[in-house]
Parts: sequence; C-alpha cells; structure tokens
Amino acid sequence: MNKGKQLFINLATTLVGLVVNTLISFGLSKYIVATIGEDAYGFVSLANSFIMYATILTTAINSMASRFITINVQRGNHEEANKYFSSVLISNAVIIGVLVIPATALIAWLEKIINISDRLVTDVKLLFLFIILNFFVSLIGGVFAVATYCTNKLYLTSLRTMESNILKALVIVALFVFLKPATFYIGLATLISGIYVVLFNVKYTKQLLPDIKIRSKNFSLQKIKELLSSGVWNSITNLGNVLADGLDLIISNIAVNASTMGIVALAKTPGNVINIVISSISNVFQPQIISRYSENDTDGVVAETKQGMKITGIFGNIPFAYIVVFGYAFCKLWVPEVNLELLYQLSILTFLNILCGGIVSPLYNIFTIINKVKGNAILNVGSGFLSTALVFLLISTTDLGVYAIVGVSALVGLIKGLVIVPAYAAKCMNISMMTFFGTVLRYLFSTAVITAIFFALKMIMAVENWLWLLVSVMICGVVGLIVNYLVLFNRSDRERFINIFISKFKR
Repeated sequence: MNKGKQLFINLATTLVGLVVNTLISFGLSKYIVATIGEDAYGFVSLANSFIMYATILTTAINSMASRFITINVQRGNHEEANKYFSSVLISNAVIIGVLVIPATALIAWLEKIINISDRLVTDVKLLFLFIILNFFVSLIGGVFAVATYCTNKLYLTSLRTMESNILKALVIVALFVFLKPATFYIGLATLISGIYVVLFNVKYTKQLLPDIKIRSKNFSLQKIKELLSSGVWNSITNLGNVLADGLDLIISNIAVNASTMGIVALAKTPGNVINIVISSISNVFQPQIISRYSENDTDGVVAETKQGMKITGIFGNIPFAYIVVFGYAFCKLWVPEVNLELLYQLSILTFLNILCGGIVSPLYNIFTIINKVKGNAILNVGSGFLSTALVFLLISTTDLGVYAIVGVSALVGLIKGLVIVPAYAAKCMNISMMTFFGTVLRYLFSTAVITAIFFALKMIMAVENWLWLLVSVMICGVVGLIVNYLVLFNRSDRERFINIFISKFKR
C-alpha cells in the first residue's frame, strides 16, 4: 500500500472514530449527570486525572519505545528491536508490581484525600479500582501497539479503538438499564474495552512483526538505560502538562467543592474529545515523518510536519469558533441541570487549549523523532510551575475562584504553544526559527474569518433544539472546511488534496 493510500485510510478511520467517540462521550455524560449528578460525573474525570499523574513515572520508559523499535525494524535490525521490545514489556511488569501498593493505599483512604459525599464513597472507590486496573492492563499491553505504528497501519488501531468504545458504551448502557445507576460502571466498562484493544494489539504484533519474539534473555538493562536517558525528559514534560492543566479538577475539588469540580469536568469534556482526535490525527503523520528522518530528509520532515499542522488545525479552529458562537445554546441542550453561564464560560477557556493544540500538536512529534526532548521538557515543566503558582496566587488573593483555575492554564498554554514551541522546534532541526510561523499566522487568520462567519450565521439560525443544533454543526463544519481550504491551505496543498480525492473517486 502506498503512502498516500495509507494516509487516506488512517485519516478516514480516525474521523469515523471521532464521530463514534463524540456520540458516546456526550451521550454518557448527559445521562450520568441526569441520573446521578454533576459531582458524580466529576469523579470519572478525576479518576482519569490520577492515572495521568501515574503516567509521569511510566512515560520515562514507554514514550521512546516506539521510536527505537520502529527505526530498528525499518533498518532490518530485528535483534535490536527484540531487545527493546522485551526490555520494555518486562520493565512494565515490574512497574505494575511496584505501583500496586500505593494504588491500594489510595483506594483505601480515598475519602480522606478528596471530598466525596457519603452516598458516593463506595461507588467512587470502585470507580478508581477499575480505572487503575485498566491502567495496569494498558501498561502491560502498551508496547504491542507499536506493530501498527511501525508498519504505518494505524487504521487498524483506529478501527479497534472505535469498536472498543462502542463495546464500552454498550456495557455501560446495559448496566445502567438493568442495575441501579452507579458511577463505577464506567470504570468496569473502561477495563473491558481496554482488554479488548490489548488483545488485538497482541494479535497484530504476531501478524505484522513476526520477527518480534518475547524472551527474557532479550532483556537488556543497557536498552532500558538508553530509553530512560531520553524518556525521562518526556516524564518531565508530562509533569509540566499535569502542572499546567491536569490539576484543575483536584484543585477545584479541594479549593471549591465537588459540584464545581463536576462543572469543570463537563467543561473539559468537549475539549477532551477534540484533543483525542487531534492527537490521533497527529499520530497519523508520525510514521511518515520518522521515515523521512531515517532517510536524513530534513525538507521532507518540514513538509510532512506542515501538512500535519494544517490538517490537525482544521480540528482545532472549527470547534473553537463553534463553541465561542454557539456554545451557550449547546450547553443548554446538553446539560440544562447545571449552571449554564459558568459552564459556557469555562468551555471557552478550555477551548483556547484546543485552538493552540490544533496547530502545534504535530510539532511535538519532532522532539521525539529527532530525540531532542530535554529542552521541550524543561519548557513544559517551567510553564507548568508558572501556571500552578499563578493559580494558587489568584485563588488566595482574588475572588476569581474556578476562573483562575481554568483560565490561567489556558492562557499560559496559548502563549507557549503559539509562540515558543514553533520557534524551538525549528531550532532543534537547525533550520530558521521562523519556518513554522507562517503556518501559525495563516491558521490564526483563518480562525478569525471562521469565527466572524459563524457569528453571521447565528443571526439567521435559532439553535433551540437538537435538530437545529445538528444543522448548525453541519453548516458550520462545511463553512469552516471551505475557509480553511481557501485560507489555511496554499495552492500546492489544494492541488494535492484534489488529486487524492479524484484518485479515490475514480477507484
């Protein structure tokens, strides 16, 4: 299969996954808030936040595994690839053994660590238990995901992920219908869907990478040290992400209350869906970028990265403009039981990160691919500490409350992503620091045009029910695509995409 066709299939399956995940995410959150309450829904997001804290430790080994395994497989060094593969798998098993003790303690004393109403204590503890078990399953099976990445068949992963989300939704709905409503059903369903994905990844490893053999004799402490020497900086990067954005829920729980934490979790829900999409699409371009890099083709790396920036940008600026213009109407239809004005305002703040991530997400691939993650890690953790310090300062000296918690991380992330990251990525590649700013500026201009047009459309569309909301989404989506096509894409981009779609249509 040629690269163009692989890219087309990978993008198509990712987009189908987006539709499925969006329906599941919003449908489930609406149902949970209506049946159990917004505070209960907040604990679902909080449990996932705790997993994000744990990945700070595991990222050190796992984040660079795909890079080293892929490069060695593509160069035909199967013995070296086997050493990396087995070493990561065995190390993850050891990490799980170490984490069992603190995980058990966390669950046992959970109500003493965070604010939980008495009616939800057992429910929330079971939720955390299943979410943690799923983390362990994902950790032990994570290295097997390299098979589709290494062979650039990410559409297989996208299809299985889509199926796992459908399975997750079916399990949750069945449990809610036939049993008394409880939050931990989400954790149980997450575990079942996680096992489903891991089993398929193991199957794909056997099929796509038959030369990979799991043997204890292939364990290499030297390989682990090599992975750690680079991966530790990705752990520091994750720490920065947690400080910048991942503490919002727990700070809201402790500094305000569980109900406000639930609204923050709801405000983050649309953004989390879009973030997953942006990350998935960004990953679609990673195998091609790493292939260019392995051929020492700097111009090719830049071209593939810019193309990735423009395509992921579509999934950043269109949702951002829609939330700004139609967000209140959406919130009113989605969860009318909560404080709508607060939810709408917090949603806009969270979508500032989506606007930024839409264009810069592919740039982060560069740091991993060229193995220059140290500077990015220092930048990330520095901005994270700054963000956290400003949040606590504003909470203690002003009445901004939750606006400070959500707003500071959004504004700091915006400045870092749109200004610092593009310049630093270019510097790491030893090219002009202005290389990526042209794309960023075109993106911001396109975003402004789209937002203005959406405001004009709002004057002729009264979004008062789900049907009109769907109509507005479709119309705005088409308009946003057209504007991006004309403004964000240059002539060569447009010609390339026209040729791709013409070739697919003829087939």
